[in-house]
Amino acid sequence: MWVAHWKHGLTLEWVAGRPRYEVVGSGEELVFRVWLDGQWVPLLVAGRSGGRLASGGPGGEPAAYA
Repeated sequence: MWVAHWKHGLTLEWVAGRPRYEVVGSGEELVFRVWLDGQWVPLLVAGRSGGRLASGGPGGEPAAYA
């Protein structure tokens, strides 16, 4: 299931051909990663920053989106 639209409301869809994904919790962090070329590739990392959710790429750097 993937996010298809989010402008006026969140829409989730099953899309054929998209890679397998998972969200993994590790301590105070969540990692969204996809299965590409035989390995898990992290795309987004989110953790707590005070009372807020902060996100970035793997290792905490700003996320780069393809």
